[in-house]
Amino acid sequence: MSPNNATATAATDEARAISATRVFDAPPDLVFEMWTDPKHLANWWGPRGFSITTNEFAFKPGGVWRFIMHGPDGTDYPNKIVWREIVRPQRIAYSHVSGPPFEASATFTERNGKTEMTMRGTFESAELRDKVAKQFGAVEGMQQTMDRLGEEVANANAFVISRTFDAPRDLIWKAWTEPERMAKWFGPKGVTIIHSKNDLRPQGVYHYGMRTTDGKDMWGKWIYREVVKPRKLVFVNSFSDAKGGITRHPMSPEWPLELLSTIAFDENGGKTTVTVMWAPINASAAERKTFSDGKASMKGGWSGTFDSLETYLRTAAPPRTLTFTRTFNAPRSLVFKAWTDPKQMAKWFGPRGFTTTISEHDARVGGALRIEMRGPDGTVYPGKGVFREVAAPERLVLTTFALDASGKEVLENLNTVTFTERDGKTTLELRVEVVRAAPDAEPFLAGMEQGWTETLERLGELVTSSGR
Repeated sequence: MSPNNATATAATDEARAISATRVFDAPPDLVFEMWTDPKHLANWWGPRGFSITTNEFAFKPGGVWRFIMHGPDGTDYPNKIVWREIVRPQRIAYSHVSGPPFEASATFTERNGKTEMTMRGTFESAELRDKVAKQFGAVEGMQQTMDRLGEEVANANAFVISRTFDAPRDLIWKAWTEPERMAKWFGPKGVTIIHSKNDLRPQGVYHYGMRTTDGKDMWGKWIYREVVKPRKLVFVNSFSDAKGGITRHPMSPEWPLELLSTIAFDENGGKTTVTVMWAPINASAAERKTFSDGKASMKGGWSGTFDSLETYLRTAAPPRTLTFTRTFNAPRSLVFKAWTDPKQMAKWFGPRGFTTTISEHDARVGGALRIEMRGPDGTVYPGKGVFREVAAPERLVLTTFALDASGKEVLENLNTVTFTERDGKTTLELRVEVVRAAPDAEPFLAGMEQGWTETLERLGELVTSSGR
């Protein structure tokens, strides 16, 4: 091949390719390791806002990786990769065989203890390369993927701390992202938040100021990289000043200037586990050592911050179970009938100022309940329910659902009512247990205790007057 032909071939190959290079502050073995386990790949593969679910993974020549990439808009993209070459820790080559197909490689070169990594994807033609770049944003997508890989590498040696809170994830997300809520709890014990302003979006900034017990002011800022509601926040954290600049730690000049922070929120059974990961980025060896030596102090600081969040949530989080006990000067049969006769129930059900229409009421096991409550301002609150137990006149158990305007269930409660008679009076105990709450159920939850209090007052007025 002549030099001219070789140059032309190289130019043609370049026109068919997309590539990106990064230098990571970690040895090649560690960067290479990020490719070998789907648990790592799930944290960085794909552009920002995307996530993946792996269905098959065999990291060996000829092995297959099948996964689904989930886009920010909910679109799913099935993918299949076949590993062609694996040379630890220098090189990985693979074929992306699902559409659009391309050949790809990743090379890892040691540079003074760091790793220079190059990713490259080559398509069948320059036209296909340009189509993919335009249609799917592949060039920017590769750049963002490399950025996320750098974050995963940094987190490999991160400081990590977790705590599980007895509160729904939606409420905790708000506590971390709404500046008015942040001002009520964020920071170690004893500090007062004097400034809290948040621009919650990628590249947006959260700027805050804290005042210590001895009157000193400290400032900080976050620059967001990812905002994945309600699952994750990724941002660069640094000390700051009142104007929003970046400053050194006021008491530790060799503390890293920037920390990569990842806050994950995982919900299970109505409780939420918050995991905080801190890792230095763009740091010198001395700064990394200072960070490593300071992990015990970080644990203490974050433990105090979590304590403050827990205290805040106890006041901000509505209770998950409420119990009411009322004694009415009326016989049990009359009080029980007020719950099982729709004409009677319509007269008292709902807070003060509300009127209730009952379109369906079948007080037997499996029977349905359907109501509409109209508030003083004219707003209609639809609801429905199912009777689970009907033991006249001692006990009722029913599941109720609050609905939004479209009829979607936003809140499910299990309600247990017991009726005990003594000396002609009836003691009613109502236990309301929240079974399921959608993110937009917070107004219902916040008003639940007051709403039931007023409702039971109206019930008492009705049965007392009826028993005279």
